[in-house]
Amino acid sequence: MTIKEKYIIYDWNFNYASVKWLYVCVSRCSNIENVYFYNGDDNLKPLNQTVNISSYKQQDKNALRKFDEKEYIDMNWINI
Repeated sequence: MTIKEKYIIYDWNFNYASVKWLYVCVSRCSNIENVYFYNGDDNLKPLNQTVNISSYKQQDKNALRKFDEKEYIDMNWINI
């Protein structure tokens, strides 16, 4: 599976995150500039919300579910 959208890797600095685990996380991207490592910086929060929305859409696409783009929330809805 290749991820083309931006995504955040959490818990990368914990002792249970092995080098192999990190390799798998990073190797899923199509562009290394789309990979972010969360370090507690709340400036990544808008990205996180956007990534969550995108990942749910991708899950629906992968499961061949029919959906209308208008039915999904967006960043404007979140920031109300």
